[in-house]
Amino acid sequence: LMWGVVCGAAASGNFTWSVEDVAKSIVCMMMSGPFLTGYTQTINDWYDREIDAINEPYR
Repeated sequence: LMWGVVCGAAASGNFTWSVEDVAKSIVCMMMSGPFLTGYTQTINDWYDREIDAINEPYR
């Protein structure tokens, strides 16, 4: 995932190795993990809601 951010930014043609662009890339890399984890957990909860209602009704 981290290399995907760097490769995508470099392939765009708008990326320069300035401090600002590198800092933006680092922030994107650091935030992508928590955001994707939260997204996948939300999707999992949505699709398992009927099963969870049976197995854990007071959750």
